[in-house]
Amino acid sequence: MSTTVTLTDYNDEWPTMFQVEKAKIMYVLDDGTMQIEHIGSTSIEGMKAKSIIDILIGVEDLSCTKQWTERLATIDYEYVHKPELVNRRFFRKGL
Repeated sequence: MSTTVTLTDYNDEWPTMFQVEKAKIMYVLDDGTMQIEHIGSTSIEGMKAKSIIDILIGVEDLSCTKQWTERLATIDYEYVHKPELVNRRFFRKGL
């Protein structure tokens, strides 16, 4: 199966789009101890990228993510079980 990847020119709105998502995530998770970072190619100013905002949430203990599924669903994120990701959890939005 072949998948075509389309890169677009850098979009000045990507940092703002990240900030909006970060605020939503912080609101529904209500946890000031986590770190939320914009990662991936859309976080690099001037770089062509797939127009997907990648977000990393850093936590001390993954057990807190057990309650996240329902909360993140309220802002259209879904949990994707990936058994190979032993020390990570994966949520996606918009697919």
